[in-house]
Amino acid sequence: MTRPAAINSVEAENKADPENETTRKPARLTVNLTSKSNTALHRAAELSGHTKTEAINQALQLLEMTFAAQERGGGIWIQDSARSEPARLRIF
Repeated sequence: MTRPAAINSVEAENKADPENETTRKPARLTVNLTSKSNTALHRAAELSGHTKTEAINQALQLLEMTFAAQERGGGIWIQDSARSEPARLRIF
């Protein structure tokens, strides 16, 4: 199957300088979500007041930050309520 030239062009530009966010073009992506992930996406968008696209972008950035922190020996902590103790968020 041949890929559309536009997709190949965007991927080529992104690979040329993956760290330069100002010149990187948005990528279009099709994903298959589980029912649980679809519900989470709708809920995240609803709670934040953002679009589903914005919620996905934020989630991916948070995931990357979490992995980077774990890689450096650090972590991200989450507190479920004002009365609960913070717990380290671990993603494997």
